[in-house]
Amino acid sequence: MSPLLQVHRPHGDTMILTLNNRQYLLGMQWSMHPDQAEVRAKLKQAPGARFIRNNQQHGDGANGIHLGLYDGKVKGKALSAALAIGAVEPSCVVYQCIDDETVWLCVIANGVPYSGKDVLVTPDEADKMLLEALSFCQTVIGDTSGATATVPDVLARFEASAKEGRISKKEIASFTAKNQPRFATRLLAFAVIGLLIIALIAGFAFAKKLREKNRLNAANMKRMVQSEAEQRKAAEQLAAAKKKFQDEVESRRAELASAAGSSTHRWRQWQQVRASLPLTMGGYVVTKIECAETECKVFWMGRGPFVRTMAKRDLPGYVESDDISLTATTQHPIAPLTGGMTTGYQSVIELRQHLVDRLEYAVPGIAIGASKVQEIKPPADLGLETEVIGNTGPLKVSFRGSAALVYANDFVNVVADMPVILRKATWLGSGTGAEGVSIEAEYVYVNRQK
Repeated sequence: MSPLLQVHRPHGDTMILTLNNRQYLLGMQWSMHPDQAEVRAKLKQAPGARFIRNNQQHGDGANGIHLGLYDGKVKGKALSAALAIGAVEPSCVVYQCIDDETVWLCVIANGVPYSGKDVLVTPDEADKMLLEALSFCQTVIGDTSGATATVPDVLARFEASAKEGRISKKEIASFTAKNQPRFATRLLAFAVIGLLIIALIAGFAFAKKLREKNRLNAANMKRMVQSEAEQRKAAEQLAAAKKKFQDEVESRRAELASAAGSSTHRWRQWQQVRASLPLTMGGYVVTKIECAETECKVFWMGRGPFVRTMAKRDLPGYVESDDISLTATTQHPIAPLTGGMTTGYQSVIELRQHLVDRLEYAVPGIAIGASKVQEIKPPADLGLETEVIGNTGPLKVSFRGSAALVYANDFVNVVADMPVILRKATWLGSGTGAEGVSIEAEYVYVNRQK
């Protein structure tokens, strides 16, 4: 084998890849830890090693602190190659030949590497590890047979996403290996933090006294200038404003609950639109279908020497346009969903863990994103707390090939009894023989009412 990448080996078990003026670290030691105390103990065992620490879910489904160590010498900034690839290919296996005796093998799930699976090994060992990984992950990156992209291509996509802002500077900083602080630096940091805490406590105490004084002054002024009728009117207005806010909270909660568990119904609506389309009409055939929550858009193209522009006006759902090319767009409305479901999950964490268990291996290429809190903040003068409605998180999956439609139906069947909302689906190549389906969805956790 001839080397495909120019790398520098500062240490026997690690390497540095330089690409596009950026350094990437290969062969980092990844591990999961339940708390900060165990992380500090691990760092003490490797003084001088650079480290990456993230509070996130590990690739094998465990929760805790994800720690990566790099024991080689590094000049300047360097990123974890595994995390950079995981940012654009969240679930994949990397098999990259370095030289005749070395292969970089890395298994990535949900954007992060598995513990002990970011290694530099012999070709024989790499082949065994690749065979094991292919039992649950079908996407391969690198220079082996069946790879969908090379390492330089994927890192080029990472660089492009970073340049365009799709990957934030904060995320890139979290991929960067850091030096362990020296004792003096830590001591100074602790001293500064201590002073800040003291200042914050004093500031909070002063602010509390000031707020209390202002409250008393306002109350006294109110008693002086308001009549009994004015106070009653103010109380009624306050009660009405509080009721309006609570109605908004319940409406949003009902909206989330009504959509949860509707994946089968929504998929059936989209499939009915797709099934209603003719294979060809006036020489026009379907090239792409995009379905969302309120409508489906169908994109057509004229094929053949006798296709006429006027013929596209007969297409079902045709949208008037002054475009004289042999392309057309039709629109098909989707009815709103009703109903919903009640789930027995105790938290959004339990729901996400269930999703990982159900989908990680059953659905190839599934990407399960972190959840986001859904909350409604009341007006400041109501004296109410922010209402947390629940949590939502993204699910994304794409299928290619002749069995894409079968896999898409299987995905919908798997999540049929789970609080999942289908947000968008795209069918590519309809009528050309090359099928592709991508689905964007959300998992939903609705907080129990107080």
